[in-house]
Amino acid sequence: MLSFSLGYIYPHHNLYIVYNVYNIYMNTTIAISGELKEKLRNLGRAGESYEDILQRMYEATKGQLLMKYLYDESDAVPIDKAIAEARKRWPKS
Repeated sequence: MLSFSLGYIYPHHNLYIVYNVYNIYMNTTIAISGELKEKLRNLGRAGESYEDILQRMYEATKGQLLMKYLYDESDAVPIDKAIAEARKRWPKS
């Protein structure tokens, strides 16, 4: 845990303000096999922690999932069919 205080003096107002700043780092232990630990280590770059490796993997996966979602055509309708349905639903008067 990192903790420190910042203070500011305003002499014209006889005021002293203190800001207490606390950063709490909560560590978590996860159980993985030795084989997976070795695979993660092999994915790492020099000086990277396991957290760095996992964070990089998470960001890459998040980007891939977004692209997969954006380019998903499973519920797409061909333009000709969409126009025909629109003309039926909203005919010109």
